[in-house]
Amino acid sequence: MLGRGCPRPDVHLVLVLPHQDMLARMTTKKEPFPDPPSVRDARYAAYVELSQRPELTCIDAAGTIAEVHSRIIAAIEKQMGSFLC
Repeated sequence: MLGRGCPRPDVHLVLVLPHQDMLARMTTKKEPFPDPPSVRDARYAAYVELSQRPELTCIDAAGTIAEVHSRIIAAIEKQMGSFLC
């Protein structure tokens, strides 16, 4: 249904974060209802597997917001050209 009614994205990005960094961020933001470790580990493994798909561009999500933002913009510009203000 979505394939017919929604436009396809121009760029596919996956933000990738080392497992330890993911755990540290979860602790820092004081997640009120954290998932059990088994669920977190399974979700993380699914994202790692997803990141191996050739049609996706992986972005290193470690670092500051500004650093990650710069990586995202660079990846988009690499695939689509410089179109952003």
